[in-house]
Amino acid sequence: MSYVGESYKHDVFVSYAHGVAKGDVTPLRQWTHCLVDELEASIRDTLPDFHGLDIFIDRELDPTRQLTPQLQKGIRTSAILLIVMSPFYLQSKWCRDELEWFEKQLADHGRGDGHFFVVRALPTERKDWPGCLKDEGGHTLSGFLFHPEPITDGTTAFGWYHPHAANLRACLTDHHSIPLQVQVVN
Repeated sequence: MSYVGESYKHDVFVSYAHGVAKGDVTPLRQWTHCLVDELEASIRDTLPDFHGLDIFIDRELDPTRQLTPQLQKGIRTSAILLIVMSPFYLQSKWCRDELEWFEKQLADHGRGDGHFFVVRALPTERKDWPGCLKDEGGHTLSGFLFHPEPITDGTTAFGWYHPHAANLRACLTDHHSIPLQVQVVN
């Protein structure tokens, strides 16, 4: 059971695209896994109540079973969709499907806004973001910024700071050729 309650198995479902492999390394996938590990550790360290936190990420999938039903079940039983935004995310059919499944789950449960958490891993054209990540005026969710980006639409992204930020940097350093930059705001 998740921290948020019995109606959800997972507190968070992580939706991301793996990006392009460089040899046997997929940098964005590794970066995302490091981010999730550090985020989970940071949240669990906040209060003992958070020890029940459950984050669904694709490394939990059974490789001997069909992928779509496993992902759909993960989405249906998750309270929050954490999106790792990148150009690869915007191009991925899998990511579009996950977003659509989550939107359907929100509608089926009569849930409104505030269930999307956007990690802006790589620069993207915000005009290309899916409609559910924009308000009525077409402005995107601010999200949490992990790269330098000029903001031209008046929205300000949050930086990311937490006690484990040094561990995330170390994780990135340990995986050679990961081209992502972490902007930590103090």
